[in-house]
Amino acid sequence: MNRTFAFTRNENYFDAVMEARKFHFYIDELLAKDSLYYDAYMSKGLFNIAISQAPQTWSWALNLAGMTGDKQTGLDYLELASKKGRWSKIDAEFYLSQIYSEFLLKYDAAKKILNELNSRFSKNQLFRFALANLQVKIFDLNNAAKNYNSVYASKDTNLTQLKYFAGMALGNIFYSKGEYESARKYYISFLENATDTHFKGITALRIGLSHLFKGDSLSALLYFEKTSEGNKDIDDDVYAKIKGEIFLNQLPGEKELKLFQIKNMIDAGRFNQAIDSLEKFLERAISDTQRAEAILYLSDAYFYLGKYRKSLEYALAVFNFDDCELWVKPFACYYAARASKELRNIVDAELFIGYANNFTDYFFENKLKDKLSFLSFLLKKK
Repeated sequence: MNRTFAFTRNENYFDAVMEARKFHFYIDELLAKDSLYYDAYMSKGLFNIAISQAPQTWSWALNLAGMTGDKQTGLDYLELASKKGRWSKIDAEFYLSQIYSEFLLKYDAAKKILNELNSRFSKNQLFRFALANLQVKIFDLNNAAKNYNSVYASKDTNLTQLKYFAGMALGNIFYSKGEYESARKYYISFLENATDTHFKGITALRIGLSHLFKGDSLSALLYFEKTSEGNKDIDDDVYAKIKGEIFLNQLPGEKELKLFQIKNMIDAGRFNQAIDSLEKFLERAISDTQRAEAILYLSDAYFYLGKYRKSLEYALAVFNFDDCELWVKPFACYYAARASKELRNIVDAELFIGYANNFTDYFFENKLKDKLSFLSFLLKKK
């Protein structure tokens, strides 16, 4: 399986697919000899889920190799391994928690698994880091910060990079809360010490913006120059690189900065405060691009408050604007789809997913494609 990852890193997709196919063949051979060897089902589960989520760049190679994957089959296998596996039980539980948390949005189920894993393996910093990530998703930032701090303070030299990511995550929490000096302390440490380029671009962008929020344009420019140092395969870093280049030529104005700050309010779980700020912002003389983005954020905030009809109305209102950033409308489709799902308008939700999939070449496209794929999967389970 390591050879599959190696080929993927080098963008040798056909070789990667063939290695994955070979690995899957070995697992099938093993299960043909003993169908009750439950540990093997973890690999089959991950294989099915991974293939079902493979990016478009893999499609030709997968078709040529005759390989398909099914999310439900993968999920069933993974759940089986987590319940009956012997050697892979713990790993299967962890992977299952990540799929629940990242894609199926089954936060309670993910939290139950991760709490149990952390209780049984209190020194396992990966489990603690995963729990903190989940707590960020449910806006439990104080407990998330405690768990990230535990990882960040760890003396385990085998998990150095995880420690740096925990520091970056602490920076993200402080950044979303508007505590910019504290955020910069962790962000700068991450930029200086992290051993690979993952998320260095978005971190540099946030440092730059944090300086601009306080009126320090010279310091901001220094970090906008560093936004190209991220990983070109990560959505956040691609976004940061492009925005950094734009801001080096022309710094964002007060209104654009205000939108960044309001987005931070949503990330921090301050939904009512964000809605109040957005309503005031929309009363101002702003561009259609800014108005469309503000309305999108209203949809997001109302969704998290459980006001799904309002969320849907604001998501649809985005389509009244011809001038907006390319990423805004596909995200509006997703917001409309998820609100429709909660309102039990399944046909509408499927239509919005279809509309969203028509968009290409926009910010955070890979992230959104994953969300759309799993939302579509959940709709079919209804």
